Amino acid sequence: MGKPTFSAAARELAGSKQPDGSDVSETDLENAARIVREKVKLTKDAKSVRQWWGDKEKIFDSLFEAMLQDYVNRYDAFCAELQNLQSGKYKDLNFTQIPFISTSKKAVHAAKYALGTKGTSKGDQRTTGEIVGRLFVYLFSAKELAAQEAANIQKLHDEEKVKIGSRILKEGEVTFTGSIPGENLVAQHDAQPSDSVDGL
Repeated sequence: MGKPTFSAAARELAGSKQPDGSDVSETDLENAARIVREKVKLTKDAKSVRQWWGDKEKIFDSLFEAMLQDYVNRYDAFCAELQNLQSGKYKDLNFTQIPFISTSKKAVHAAKYALGTKGTSKGDQRTTGEIVGRLFVYLFSAKELAAQEAANIQKLHDEEKVKIGSRILKEGEVTFTGSIPGENLVAQHDAQPSDSVDGL
């Protein structure tokens, strides 16, 4: 059984200054992840929200759906909006970091992210010696995914709850809020510069 994976928002609320949260206790991280989930759950209340970016035509059933579409399609803009908690749509959240953890049902996309060939500009890449990224392998039953309230991006798009770019839909994204349980982590692989997508 592995350790839980925590969102940046959970690490922020726990007071961590490390990207992996290793400078605070797992109990503090679990408590912070619970708070993140509670705050995000409040955004699921059925109050229609008009899209505030782009063509401003989409009406969402909840702030959660707008937030999820904003996160998936406009990651950098979403990050900037979270940083500005004094105003804007996210002002009732208690955190300024990303509450979500993206995963992929398609191993090739996860491997590309781990190797830094996708989703990370060269200037933003952080490496530790020979390790350029890490690939986590999770195993969930459909019942466990439902219990975690994981967001199946393709399903939400198909139901017209969100509108996601086709490039992203191909990734088979499933998004978790706050944390991912350690008991579902079955393997992890450190990605090295010499690794290939297929070999990882």
